Amino acid sequence: MVLASLLAACTADHAGGPTKPVASVTVAPLSAPLPVGTTLQLTAIPKDDEGNPLSGRTVTWSSSDSAVATITAGGLASGVTLGSANLTAT
Repeated sequence: MVLASLLAACTADHAGGPTKPVASVTVAPLSAPLPVGTTLQLTAIPKDDEGNPLSGRTVTWSSSDSAVATITAGGLASGVTLGSANLTAT
């Protein structure tokens, strides 16, 4: 079983004009077992400093160890082999 713990980071995206900066990113689920050979859809919602969802922001996903778990640009995580990996949304 792959253990995936999820991290979120945030940056402001100012392309196309002034926008509210991203203050946080809510990721769901926060952690989950990801058995080898299975997938799990993750979601990330950028929020402003008042906790309001921000639309039109690009979320970039990454894995700390792609030999253990991979993740697509759309947030679909896949368990590859036994181990642990952090899946991060920025």
